[in-house]
Amino acid sequence: MLLQEQNVVRRRRLVEIGQEISRLGFVKGTAGNASARASDGLLVTPSGITYADMKPNDVVHMKMDGEICYGRWMAQSHTAPSSEWHLHRALYEARPEVNAILHTHPPFSTTLAVLGKSLPAIHYLIGIVNGNEVPCAPYRTFGTKELSEAVVETMGSRRACLVDHHGLIAVASNLHDALELTIQIESLAELYWRACAIGTPTIIDDDEMERVRAKFEEINYGPK
Repeated sequence: MLLQEQNVVRRRRLVEIGQEISRLGFVKGTAGNASARASDGLLVTPSGITYADMKPNDVVHMKMDGEICYGRWMAQSHTAPSSEWHLHRALYEARPEVNAILHTHPPFSTTLAVLGKSLPAIHYLIGIVNGNEVPCAPYRTFGTKELSEAVVETMGSRRACLVDHHGLIAVASNLHDALELTIQIESLAELYWRACAIGTPTIIDDDEMERVRAKFEEINYGPK
């Protein structure tokens, strides 16, 4: 498939993913953003357009230096990229295995983020993030270099992290897996919230979580 055709497919998929996270209630209005790595940069959802109204040619094609790639799919006066494009770029630069990023505000995950709390290993499925928890990055102003640095450092080699007073970020090898990861984390965050309403949930220890992650690798389980 030609590079231009690949980008057309990615644009359509980003719009579909945006509509799905909106349908699931993971974002409201124009909140949240999604991106896919391109051979010469990245494709990222635009600023200020609802997912219901978004079209494939609204998706912004950018080089890693921030230059917008105008052309057949994008006129000079067209949409601006998401204000969080710096964050997407920073993650792609730090994580060469990552090809898709999804930033959402799911209610249970964001509740933990508002409290500045990480999501611990209350269930073995937390291992799908390639870690023993979903950590919470410290608050930094949205759209800044400082936020990008905080998220990259906090996430490390994991596939997700919360962001204090902000939301959830998931990374994966493709958009389908980034969405699946987001859905699974939100389900676990809801489970944690419900367990905390009744009592104090026990946490699976690190040694057992290492065994769980090894088992996941063995059977090729979960988003990648």
